[in-house]
Amino acid sequence: MNIALQPAATVDAEAMAAIQKKAFKRLYDIYHDEGNPFLRGVDEIMHWLERPNWKVFKIFADGILVGSIAACERNGRPGECYLARLYVLPEMQGKGIASRAVLLCESKFPNASHWSLDFPADQPANRRCYEKAGYWDTGETREQSEGKITLALYEKRIPAFHDIKQNMDHRAALFPIVLREYNPAYPRWFAEEKANLTRLVGAENIERISHYGSTAVPGLLAKPTVDILLEIKPDTDIDRLKAALPEGEYVCLQPPALTIDEQPPHLMILKGYTPCGFAEKVFHIHVRYAGRWDELIFRDYLIAHPGAAAEYAALKRELFKRFELDRDGYTEAKSAFIREVTERAKE
Repeated sequence: MNIALQPAATVDAEAMAAIQKKAFKRLYDIYHDEGNPFLRGVDEIMHWLERPNWKVFKIFADGILVGSIAACERNGRPGECYLARLYVLPEMQGKGIASRAVLLCESKFPNASHWSLDFPADQPANRRCYEKAGYWDTGETREQSEGKITLALYEKRIPAFHDIKQNMDHRAALFPIVLREYNPAYPRWFAEEKANLTRLVGAENIERISHYGSTAVPGLLAKPTVDILLEIKPDTDIDRLKAALPEGEYVCLQPPALTIDEQPPHLMILKGYTPCGFAEKVFHIHVRYAGRWDELIFRDYLIAHPGAAAEYAALKRELFKRFELDRDGYTEAKSAFIREVTERAKE
């Protein structure tokens, strides 16, 4: 299931309020508290949308509006954020949508270092959701609605990216396999990043920059990640190349950080990975010396043979069911098909 967030606007308030009412009815029937979101509506949502330090998002599951999430940076406390509200339609609960939405929301606050939230302490589903998203119980509570509700207080510290690389379970949750229909913006994303790399690395060090992978095949189902082949000249200084890429924006992986084989000079560069999950645009930049690479042959064959591209899309849909949280396993499981098609293309 593909989960995505979109910024909410005033025209969305009525639809969001209707979903909120359905989502919180169960809790209202338990507590009968006057502060329950079940009793609130469009006016509150409109107020949040007008506040400059607040962000309100619609939650989509496979393109269908199923809920909303709202958060803010606390006034006068840079880097400290509060997750104010999260709700999903009752029939869509228990599917992992909420915990994924939390991670996506966090990614919209790139400067956040600390998150906090609260929820009714006697609701185990809420507890599981937030713990799945990396939050931990502070052990503190507070009373709400004249003692009708006891709130559990949870927190989360955002680790540095290099810490995430050492925590495989956390990395899998933050960076799962995501499959989306073809986005016509992919060629533009590639062109923009190609210009960035040419400027940073220097045209004098570059033989060729190519767009490959599924996002380079029009109409093909793909992870929304633009794969780039950066072919450099033999005398390029690798240390200078890495130093030219702004730290924090680009992450350079070399052995032993690489989990899949990379051709010489054994360097892969990530862009769009944040401590909170994927950014809007994500790039995998594979640095190699010039050559006749199978990936480009495979790309060209799929473009020229729509039947093979459709077969590849069907395989990816099937593998997604098994490897959503195992990126390396997903990549390996596709390899036999890719090899067979590439050999066919070379004949």
